[in-house]
Amino acid sequence: MSVVVADSAGRVLLDSVQVANSHWLKFRGLMLKSELGAGEGMLFPGTNAIHCFFMRIPIDLVFMDSEGVVVRVIESIKPWRIAPIVKNAVQVLECKSGTVRSFNIKKGNQLVVSTADQPF
Repeated sequence: MSVVVADSAGRVLLDSVQVANSHWLKFRGLMLKSELGAGEGMLFPGTNAIHCFFMRIPIDLVFMDSEGVVVRVIESIKPWRIAPIVKNAVQVLECKSGTVRSFNIKKGNQLVVSTADQPF
């Protein structure tokens, strides 16, 4: 399943986000990917911790609460690192390194996750 992520003003930030909605997708994540295109990412619902084992590229991490409010941002985490557990997070968005800076995503921002055919 693919979704779109926008900010609270409706500006699309990522337009090709895969949802890790199975044990296999949660396990595999973005492991072994050699690149992420602009607008690509992966959303991990029901989690508040991420590792970057077997990753080949640095990524940005956006931890959100159940309302989509950003509770923590980690920019450009390198492969083979473990992000800290984020207590108030219930979902994590992995995206191309530089995305957070490019869209000025920061703690307190609200992001909206929607299927491509749903309006924001």
